[in-house]
Amino acid sequence: MNIQDVAREAGVSVATVSRVINHNEKVSTNTKNKVLKAIDKLQYTPNLLGRNLRKKRTYKVLVLVPTLSNEFYSEIVRGVEDVANEENYYVMVCSTHSNKEKEKAYLNMFYNHLIDGIIFTAPEMSGDAMIDIANNYPVIQCSEYIKNTDVSWVSIDNHQASIDAIQYLIDIGHREIAIIGSENGFVSSIKRKQGYLDTLKQNNIQINNDYIIQSDYEFQDGIDGCKKLLNLSKPPTAIFCGSDAIAVGVIRQLTKQGIVVGKDISVIGFDDTHLAAYYNPPITTVSQPRYDMGKVAMELLLRKINNINCKNEYITLDHKLTIRESTLAK
Repeated sequence: MNIQDVAREAGVSVATVSRVINHNEKVSTNTKNKVLKAIDKLQYTPNLLGRNLRKKRTYKVLVLVPTLSNEFYSEIVRGVEDVANEENYYVMVCSTHSNKEKEKAYLNMFYNHLIDGIIFTAPEMSGDAMIDIANNYPVIQCSEYIKNTDVSWVSIDNHQASIDAIQYLIDIGHREIAIIGSENGFVSSIKRKQGYLDTLKQNNIQINNDYIIQSDYEFQDGIDGCKKLLNLSKPPTAIFCGSDAIAVGVIRQLTKQGIVVGKDISVIGFDDTHLAAYYNPPITTVSQPRYDMGKVAMELLLRKINNINCKNEYITLDHKLTIRESTLAK
């Protein structure tokens, strides 16, 4: 069965069948329906490989994430997929485990023409390397991005998000506020810490270095960081966490030591994953529009695939502080 058979069955030209297969909007609805009916009747499968070779495209894109275990990235991928599917693109998701060499190995898919573009959610490479790749291939940075690189990205204002969280804690009566963040060097981590420091200064609250814990964004980091804070001669009354996973670890440790979260101590997370809403107690957290970030990232990538020289775009989406039971006025 071939495209000529479909054309004869539908009573149209081969060119018209090709337009329908390639979603050309110039085909009338009536003609399109006749062609689709013929395709269904004859059980015709278009030769996508031939189409891709003619167009010099693979219709595949790669999303690189640091881990597949963190729910944060699943919503981003869902947004990417929804836009990609509308344009008949397939999405592949691979984990770098925050390893530069593994990330570098995936770039071979570009060099071997196996993909049309990459969305980086947590790039490990240097700024110069990112610029070099972006000058030759379609790439977009999503959520995390390398600062001082002229490469398109979509993210939130992490500095302002941190300010909002800390100011809220101050407004409900806290002054002994700790932060458990990350020392991974990402823009988000740096900006969240800076927002914490700036807000304390703006409110004339002395910075206590013992209240600043830097590790990573995982559950165990929350447990370990919480233990350190509780061992201080004057533990904090509120803890701002760089991720919901950290916040869950903190709450687990606090509960284990008989401390009532939301009453004895307040905890704020970051990301608003499903974990935050359904944990006990439900966690106050900074909500990131992860699904929308994925959609925008794919839209930007499609523009780059169609014209690699199109202007770079830097898009900041809105965040919000979602108040739940893990924070309470002192």
